[in-house]
Amino acid sequence: MKKFVIVLFLFSIVFCAKEAYSQIPKFTFGPKIGFSTSTMTSDIDTLTEKFKQGLMGGVFFRFSTKFLYIQPEVLLVSKGGVFESETQTFKENVNISSVDVPVMFGFRFLPGEDFSIRVHGGPFFSYIVDKSIVVNGEEISAALADQQLKDAYLGYQAGIGFDILQFSLDFRLEQGLGDIHHALAGAPDDKWKPRLYNISLALKLL
Repeated sequence: MKKFVIVLFLFSIVFCAKEAYSQIPKFTFGPKIGFSTSTMTSDIDTLTEKFKQGLMGGVFFRFSTKFLYIQPEVLLVSKGGVFESETQTFKENVNISSVDVPVMFGFRFLPGEDFSIRVHGGPFFSYIVDKSIVVNGEEISAALADQQLKDAYLGYQAGIGFDILQFSLDFRLEQGLGDIHHALAGAPDDKWKPRLYNISLALKLL
């Protein structure tokens, strides 16, 4: 009986230690690359909004417990949109390169060591580092492009992800909040709101 109590006591210590360890926040980080397709919505009914493709790359940092995690990232993203008139006599191609800083809050399903499924969402800040606008095949001046596009904006992201061994695969929707367009004098007061879908692959170095 005494041996049984000792074994039970030792088992309880090991179990409690394991549970306590699983609640200690773990940290990982690594590089991240991806592909995106983006567009911008317009208030002008006669314009058709089309998607354009882009790339993204940067680093992520993840602090996680067994089921919950927070994941800030720093990414360089190429995005934009295309507006085309119904008569196809007008086409405006908007190109943006930005440094995006999303902060994702997530929940892990099936939180195993080698595989887990995640859902996440959160805000992001986007600072535009390069911008250009091409109208009917000709690029307008950098000064005019700078006047038409704001330098920064806020938005949110939401998506689903999968952790497989040391790799992290994410699918996300990104929506900008508010208008990023400044209408020029005499031009229609159009509002542009960026929207983006992306798929990314990250490598966990820890």
